[in-house]
Amino acid sequence: EARKSLTKLRGRDLNLAELRQLEHQRAAARCELHATINDVMYGVVESFLNLRQQDANLTIQEQSLEQVKELVEITRKRMLVGRAVEAQLIKDQSQLARQKEELIVTRANREQACDQLLQLICPDPEERPDPSRLEAILEIPKVLEREINFTGLSRSARQKRPEVLAMLCQMRSQDLALRLARDGVKPTFDVVAGFGLQANDGTFSDANSAVGTLDYPVYTLGLQYSIPLGMRASKGRMRRAKLEREELDVRLLELEAAIELEVRQALRGLRSSMERMAAARSTVNFAERSYTNEKLLYRQGRTTPFQVNEYRIDLDDARLRLAEAMRDYLLALAAIRKAEGTLPDIFAKKGRLNAKTLAFGLE
Repeated sequence: EARKSLTKLRGRDLNLAELRQLEHQRAAARCELHATINDVMYGVVESFLNLRQQDANLTIQEQSLEQVKELVEITRKRMLVGRAVEAQLIKDQSQLARQKEELIVTRANREQACDQLLQLICPDPEERPDPSRLEAILEIPKVLEREINFTGLSRSARQKRPEVLAMLCQMRSQDLALRLARDGVKPTFDVVAGFGLQANDGTFSDANSAVGTLDYPVYTLGLQYSIPLGMRASKGRMRRAKLEREELDVRLLELEAAIELEVRQALRGLRSSMERMAAARSTVNFAERSYTNEKLLYRQGRTTPFQVNEYRIDLDDARLRLAEAMRDYLLALAAIRKAEGTLPDIFAKKGRLNAKTLAFGLE
């Protein structure tokens, strides 16, 4: 038997409606996968920048250790000429021991940050790539040299975010489901065709054997007009499809509002980090000059080791704040790319680390 509906779904064949829905669902699944890769890559970028910050902290701690060693040597020379006492040397050596301890802790934190990054990239230790391939992240500022404004970025995010594209695919699929549900409460007019075989013999076995000879074919052709009665189930499906479509509209509005907030926060973080970097650079310059002058005064015996250490600690704090501000600046740029939904493009264009490598653990 075969049935062909003469009433089509506004130009679309009812028999292909389910296939169209599956195509929309496949497109939505691809968009959701891209959104997952976008989020995973932001986590990798954040972990990599944390590792770079730990490297900067390690460099600062090593420089501070050399400065303390230099201070100890100055104190020893002053003791030889009778311009310093042993208590000052003991205090400087105690400061040197504390600085070595801080250096050990910083190295441990650096190793932990490296392990966290490698765990995100590839769970299998034997197949982990070289972290130096992530150096493309440091080229994020070059990619974002163009002027960034909230209006253009917000509009681009609403157009390119994979979450929005996935939502639109779901809405198209639900539109088709709603049209199918509405068609279910309408009368149908079908062409019905059938073909069968029969045999006229006295016994069942003889008749069964005669069927294969095709001597008595039976053809059926007709028109069938159906009017649904009651239609409680059909109307219920239509109401449900309509409510689900309205729910998708609300979810899309909520998603666009969340994206706009994310873009606003990313731009705010970018401006704040840029201002912090400028202020931190000035602070580091003044702290270096102050420490150099105070060390010169100590050589001349016009100040105490305590004052020199205070200026050295201030210099270390200024350098650490600068490293943190630079890390926040790069992370803010990555957050803008994530809000726009184009973070994987940075690695795809550079050809250093593609989305497939970053999503290795996910796959």
